[in-house]
Amino acid sequence: QTVELDAIVAQPGRSRWPAGVAALIGIALLGLGAWWTLTRTGPGSRDYDSIAVLPFANLSGDPANDSFGDGLAEELINALAGVEDLKVAGRTSSFALRDQNLDLRAIGDTLGVETVVEGSVRRSEDRVRITAQLIDAETGFQLWSEEYDRDMTDIFLVQEELASSIVGAMLPRLGGDSEELYRGGTSDLEAWDLYVAGRQKWYTRSVPLVWDAVDDFEAAVARDPDFALGWSGLADAIDGLAYRDARAQALVPRAKMAAQRAVLLDPDLAEGWASWGVLAFEADRDWTTAELALKRAVALKPSYAWARASLGDMLRLQGRVQEAIEQQRMALELDPLSPQSHSTLGLSLLAAREWEEARMQYETSATSGGETGALPTFVTSGAEMGLTADEIAEHAVSFARMMGARDPEAVSYTHLRAHETERTISYADFCLKKGGGGGGGGG
Repeated sequence: QTVELDAIVAQPGRSRWPAGVAALIGIALLGLGAWWTLTRTGPGSRDYDSIAVLPFANLSGDPANDSFGDGLAEELINALAGVEDLKVAGRTSSFALRDQNLDLRAIGDTLGVETVVEGSVRRSEDRVRITAQLIDAETGFQLWSEEYDRDMTDIFLVQEELASSIVGAMLPRLGGDSEELYRGGTSDLEAWDLYVAGRQKWYTRSVPLVWDAVDDFEAAVARDPDFALGWSGLADAIDGLAYRDARAQALVPRAKMAAQRAVLLDPDLAEGWASWGVLAFEADRDWTTAELALKRAVALKPSYAWARASLGDMLRLQGRVQEAIEQQRMALELDPLSPQSHSTLGLSLLAAREWEEARMQYETSATSGGETGALPTFVTSGAEMGLTADEIAEHAVSFARMMGARDPEAVSYTHLRAHETERTISYADFCLKKGGGGGGGGG
């Protein structure tokens, strides 16, 4: 049973952060904040209001440490996403540029940002060295750079000082404080590593990998039951599986409990509210809870692209199609290289009968690795989008093969027969009926 929203909000917050990681990222933000304050107050200074954080290069020589550098960059993205009036490029888009050897101006143009943070990490058992720099994407001018060499076992000694320094140097200009940047974390570094690994797998939307992500999140919260982000990750992973694998349906009650647990542990955790909101409309069709939860997630983190895309899914399912498109266009602006951002917008465009643009969004999603969302829609709504029967058949075979069907040709025939016999009601008509189907993409 859904816990009352007001009661959840009234719960005390909890904001802990992994040993070593908070302080290291905090130092980076301190330097970034000092630069920000100077550039926004000095004579003739230029204002910057958008930023992308690229994945940190792993210099450890051990591929197992790739996820550590990714986690540093990802959580810096998540922290900055909560800063009002600062546009932060989404994680999927920033990480999509890894190893593409683009110059900074191309990165800025692709992601629609003015500044870029890039860095590297070298981690050993008890030591870690991080380098980071902030660069003007248009000019290539290095605005700030620093290197940090820290003993992980001593890092808590400087956390309080770092938090105070961040507030004093950066956040008065941006309207926040250190409590609002980092939320829902853990003091257990192994639990945090498990969480980071789980999120990397969840982002792929690959069924076998998302099953592995469930295990990672379960292990993380087993190590620290108060790890709010871990509970949110568990909810998201189960939700993503429930959409793609019938075996996961039995885990949905566990997912709803996990999302509510995340919000109970930290009422200001945007990820927890987004997890709860998605499950509220996908599993329960509880529109009131879903809308309140997703709008709270967006308010807490204005640059949280997935929360905006999910809010759009919920609005579309209520028949509020134009509102859905507005939210999903904002999500796409924040995360322009995300296959999910393209496919969720495409679904709302289908509901609005904007066939040509819908097809363009789905084709972009498919070519950028989002086949899970795009292919079934090419089958069910291909005719409306102008696809030929042969093209629809080809997509149906690809989808059946991707889902592991023993006989893809036979499954595709079944899909096509269903498509032809049910065309008396288009997808647009289906979605425009308040409370109609056409799921939201399952995380």
